[in-house]
Amino acid sequence: MLHADVDAFSDAVTPLIDGITGWRAGSAMRELGDLIHMSLSDALHQEPLQASLRLIGQDAAAIGPAIQYVGTGFAESAFGLHVQADAPNAVMRSGRLAFQWVPANETDAIQVRFRELARLVWEALHAVTTSVLVTPAGTPVRNVRIGSVAKQWALKHPGQLLSDWGRPVQVDSRS
Repeated sequence: MLHADVDAFSDAVTPLIDGITGWRAGSAMRELGDLIHMSLSDALHQEPLQASLRLIGQDAAAIGPAIQYVGTGFAESAFGLHVQADAPNAVMRSGRLAFQWVPANETDAIQVRFRELARLVWEALHAVTTSVLVTPAGTPVRNVRIGSVAKQWALKHPGQLLSDWGRPVQVDSRS
């Protein structure tokens, strides 16, 4: 998702999660302070690369597992140095929205709340993205979505690579 796609996702998910969670700038392992942002867009103003979403406990502290957002970027190769989107041969590297948790490590109440949070987040993600990516051989790529602005960029730059964590992908020409 490019910046405008992130804003669309942020706008879609914010009303769904209001009061049950908040975004924190930084990674799930290294959250930047106690400041809770109600929107992903606001959190990314503090730390533009990533943010994490955690449930809020009764004492307003973050509890349970985290859903982590890692932003889309551009590089000189699939694993190369960062470049601007308009650089010659820029590679769009996909971002991530993911979580890792072991339900047995959480209380029943947190398990229920986190399942609902994950459902809401993925519902919002699916509302603002599409699944139109394929391998260079044309095989559909599962579990990878693209925002409308990122899709437009890819279609305008057909010779430039899109990379899903090292795996080359492209927008399906039939989409």
